[in-house]
Amino acid sequence: ALMIYSALLPLGIGALYASLVGQWGLTGLAYALAGLACGVVGVVPSVMVGLFPAQIRVSGISFTYNVAYALWASTTPLALIALMPWSPWVCVGFCLIMGLVGVVTALYYGRREPLTFAAEPGIALCADK
Repeated sequence: ALMIYSALLPLGIGALYASLVGQWGLTGLAYALAGLACGVVGVVPSVMVGLFPAQIRVSGISFTYNVAYALWASTTPLALIALMPWSPWVCVGFCLIMGLVGVVTALYYGRREPLTFAAEPGIALCADK
């Protein structure tokens, strides 16, 4: 799912951008494609759960998410604004790069052995009566 949504992201955003600047007449279809591509947001938490062992999962996810958010949220707007005079399509290029990062991540972690979701295998969740 991560690979599919990551590949759809630049296509959806590119189609939406093209329709908004008047280069493509199917704005409704572009909005639908961009909305579908935003489904990658729902896949990321399930991928992150499998990256950390259960004993450190909450700390690992929170630290990774917050550091990544702090770095990208502070630099991306400034970088995109600085690059806009070079090309008005720089935002679509950014989405293309993020889509490629998602595809590479899906390929890399798709080969990896999945981690268990429980801290100890074989834990009984309810007692048999």
